[in-house]
Amino acid sequence: MGAHAARLVSPVTGEEEAAPGTGVVFHPDEVNMARWQRWWRFANLEQASTFVLITCVSIVFTSRLAYAAVFGLPDLPEGDIGFLRIEGNVLADEVGT
Repeated sequence: MGAHAARLVSPVTGEEEAAPGTGVVFHPDEVNMARWQRWWRFANLEQASTFVLITCVSIVFTSRLAYAAVFGLPDLPEGDIGFLRIEGNVLADEVGT
């Protein structure tokens, strides 16, 4: 793919080859370090909130699925996760293998 990349036309500039990047140098002065600290705090907060949100949504949906599939069935085991086999059988009967 790299041999053919120079022939591609950029949708932004219309040129056939992208200009080489020169990069960015981070100078560790007070302003840049303060900016970096703010960014780092935001990145940590975003990662933590995303993790919590995805975890909660996953727990809610798997709990609703279990409730819809096996709630009210007789002879459900209590105190262990043996209901998962019954839930799998119920789901296989209702939506396929």
